[in-house]
Amino acid sequence: MTRGPKPKPSALKLIQGNPGKRRVNMSEPKPKPVRRPKPPIDLDEAGQKEWQRVVRELDALGLVSKLDVAVLAAYCVAFSRFKAANEALMAIANKDTSFHGLLIKTRQGNWIQTPWSGSRAVQLTT
Repeated sequence: MTRGPKPKPSALKLIQGNPGKRRVNMSEPKPKPVRRPKPPIDLDEAGQKEWQRVVRELDALGLVSKLDVAVLAAYCVAFSRFKAANEALMAIANKDTSFHGLLIKTRQGNWIQTPWSGSRAVQLTT
């Protein structure tokens, strides 16, 4: 048996309104904000740039906390890999006008999907 809808965070109740006029918990736990956390040292150049871009935006809104650092680092790694795969696919696509780099011929003569397009996030924009 369910107890009804999930409770809303207090900040969301204040923004959306409180039509039931129920008590708002003003002492709700909140993560401590962090001012522009430094990026992990193992991010490559593309990951570092994306870190700086996202952290600048989140910091301006006061939305960066200690809890966000690991998730943000994982996002920046994924973004960097996406960018590298997309650039590799685009370089192949520029040379291959018939299949736009989406298919490659193996040594045995079979046509297969290129490994660079294995990620659903990679998009071909020709």
